Amino acid sequence: MDIYNFILQHEHEDIHRLLLEKQAHIPNLKWIVQQIEGRKIAKSKLPFLYAHTHIHYPHKLSLEQCSSELTAQYKAALMYGKTCIDLTGGLGIDTLFLSKNFEKMVYIEKNATLTEILNHNLSVLNIQNVEPHCTDSISFLKQDTNVYSWLYADPARRDNAGKKVFLLSDCEPDILTHWNLISKKADNILLKTSPLLDINHVWENLPVTSTHVVAVKNEVKEVLYLIEKGKERSENIICADITEQNINFFEGNLSDEQNTEARYALPQQYLYEPNKSILKAGLFKTITKRYPVFKIAPNSHLYTADTFLPHFMGRVFRVKHVIPYQKKAFQSFNTATFNIIARNFPDTPEQIAKKLSVCTGGETAYLIATRDYKNQVMLILCERLY
Repeated sequence: MDIYNFILQHEHEDIHRLLLEKQAHIPNLKWIVQQIEGRKIAKSKLPFLYAHTHIHYPHKLSLEQCSSELTAQYKAALMYGKTCIDLTGGLGIDTLFLSKNFEKMVYIEKNATLTEILNHNLSVLNIQNVEPHCTDSISFLKQDTNVYSWLYADPARRDNAGKKVFLLSDCEPDILTHWNLISKKADNILLKTSPLLDINHVWENLPVTSTHVVAVKNEVKEVLYLIEKGKERSENIICADITEQNINFFEGNLSDEQNTEARYALPQQYLYEPNKSILKAGLFKTITKRYPVFKIAPNSHLYTADTFLPHFMGRVFRVKHVIPYQKKAFQSFNTATFNIIARNFPDTPEQIAKKLSVCTGGETAYLIATRDYKNQVMLILCERLY
């Protein structure tokens, strides 16, 4: 039996049924099922690996935690030079993409299984400028005499008990404790953190020169901090939303944000919901400077205008009706299904659906529950345009 042909023939089958039916007479079936599961994830997340039939995949958790192809490409566009070291290699997705921009790429990973998988995949992909090391990253840096063009780190965000963490001091390696060592080992550094981590926490502890909030199809995936030689600290934030077709950008500065006066208005013909990368960056008032829009309320982070803005970075709705939050007022509209969004509102979408007896679902009809700038609750019934 050709093991790779078997994987291809069964990759669309239910893996649990496959285990029950084949376990008695197929050797290494658990590993085969792991590869089938890996290919299912890679098909959308890592299509460049999925295209190669002999690629090996780790357990599902490692695949879920690794960078996607789209975010790895984004990081690779920020880094180039002679040498680069990846302190937190993992499955090696970032290493594989970064290796295209450097003469030499050093991969560090203390998990022997992941290192073995990378070595195999390097051979399959015919990549020859990656130097893998199965060791602890801080121990490696202490004995390494090289100074790299770039150092990349995506500290592990789980503690010894497997619990999720996100503070820099709780992740591994501990960037803050070992900063004096790490900062001497490269001219430039790119640090990736959890989207949950407060941007100001990193700025207060590290000399960040550029910050990128990266979303994929309006879901924030990672925040990147660049620390570049010869550049001064900066509060500039670049918000990026990536799709298979393009990347949309929005840039702002937190000092300018704090000094900006927002403009407010009641809902007009169109409603605008910013991309989540912009919301994560906290550039709420900057939006009213970049686009001819008004805020609905200080804490709702929804915007409105009588003008249709086809290039707004976020979701756009056409306002149909604005009504009070009352079941009686909603009754005449309760013939359709709605997607419910609650922003700066006392009830959750589930509570709203129950109170108004709303049928939820559909693709374009939305019920947005929020407050206006006078702090009055209201329902905005609208149609999503994009």
